[in-house]
Amino acid sequence: MTICIRKYPYRLVIVVLTFFLVSWMMLFIKTGPVSRTTTSRYVQIGDDDSISTLNQPGFIPLINNRKLDGALQQNIPNVTFNTNKNGKHERNSPYKVYVYDLPPKFNVNLSDCVKKVDGCFHLDEKMFGMGSRLLRRDSQFSYRNTHQFSLEVILHHKILHSRYRTMNPKHADIFYIPFYPGLACFCRSFQKSSFDLDLLHKELWHYLTEKWPFFEMREPHAMALGKIEREHWSQRCGILKGNKYANRIQFIGIEEEYKTAYRSYFERNGQHVLVAPYPSYGHFIEGEEAHRNDFTKGAKYDRNVFVLMAASSRASHEVRKILQDQLTRTSKSYNTYVNTEEQYDGVWYVTPECGQNNAAWEQGTELFTVEWMRHSVFCLQPPGDSPTRKSFYDSVTAHCIPVIFLPEKARVKYPFQRLLNYSEFTVNFGLETFLLEKPDIVDLLRKIPEDYVIQLQNNLLNVSKRLQYSYPSNIDSDDAFQMILDELGAIYKLQV
Repeated sequence: MTICIRKYPYRLVIVVLTFFLVSWMMLFIKTGPVSRTTTSRYVQIGDDDSISTLNQPGFIPLINNRKLDGALQQNIPNVTFNTNKNGKHERNSPYKVYVYDLPPKFNVNLSDCVKKVDGCFHLDEKMFGMGSRLLRRDSQFSYRNTHQFSLEVILHHKILHSRYRTMNPKHADIFYIPFYPGLACFCRSFQKSSFDLDLLHKELWHYLTEKWPFFEMREPHAMALGKIEREHWSQRCGILKGNKYANRIQFIGIEEEYKTAYRSYFERNGQHVLVAPYPSYGHFIEGEEAHRNDFTKGAKYDRNVFVLMAASSRASHEVRKILQDQLTRTSKSYNTYVNTEEQYDGVWYVTPECGQNNAAWEQGTELFTVEWMRHSVFCLQPPGDSPTRKSFYDSVTAHCIPVIFLPEKARVKYPFQRLLNYSEFTVNFGLETFLLEKPDIVDLLRKIPEDYVIQLQNNLLNVSKRLQYSYPSNIDSDDAFQMILDELGAIYKLQV
């Protein structure tokens, strides 16, 4: 062999060049060119008419004789389990997520900023962003003073402890950006001229494009939005406003703007938010034995408030004004107001705005809301400044059937509609028809057969875990975070 190489040195050169050529081709086949990622892997969900599963028959609820088979549809991905050396079951991770180690100014400092300036935020790091105070604990649920705009912090902590996380970016299928854009908006509002949000955005894009190659390679990226999408393209909070970088990111947020004219104006057509639940007060305690409420006696015997609306006195939508006039108003707690031996048709529990009645919040007004819901059959969820609200998810964890008012000719998205059939655990009244006819809400809901109500309650019980963020974050759970991961896997075609 030595003699052959010395006699024909060009053969050695050919062998070396062939080796490098083959290696380069294998790498190309694995990663593909930049354009391949944007056309085949960056697939969005939401262009179908899945909103039809939400029940939009007009203001009369959809009631028929069909038997509800449970709120979870059959196409939820199966989960496989492995047994570790300690004998515990661990689920396989179908794909891997790399979490950028951003400088603190992009996350932790923003959390500190809102906590110092606004007493309504309780983003304790030790509690995974779910609230600093434990208000109540049952056998399966803990209720905390969780802020409705804490999604960014909660998801960050969840993914840091997730089995999906990889420490090696070369092994990642998705890259997570732990920036807190919603909290940054609040900091700008609090600090005004001393806080340059536009500069912070520029520094973020510089970090992603200059420090790492993956963003420019158009690898899949995800980020949470703590406020509704509409606010993130506003003048004072515009991470989505005319931003070429933002269009490369799959955002996870609490509400997607449903008005097509707005989406077109702000150049968001074709860009969809992965809608996730608002953080609620209720958090399933992972590892605890589940306790099922007894619904077998029928709704009217188990809960002595038939219809509840927990809302502030601010009438931010015409539907709220109508409902306020139909219900009995009180600002008292359930234990103070209610005689447990009596039945109550319709109650409007007036919730104080955070910051307007600090004494009430110090006493635990969040728990007052939870207690009202835990003793009510139906919880009204009228639109306010936007179609959806946090209270919907509070009622889900309290197993109080949500009553929603959706536009009849628009598509308002709720979380995980690909996997959950909302018509099997909610009641919907068409918004326009309700506004036109102004029917009595208690009379309408009384027309629903009791056995149907019980089925709705049981379905709600089955689905509630998947619409909340379980506590603590360092234990795997079939909660909303897992549903988000399932949806990301479907968007990027990574599920196995």
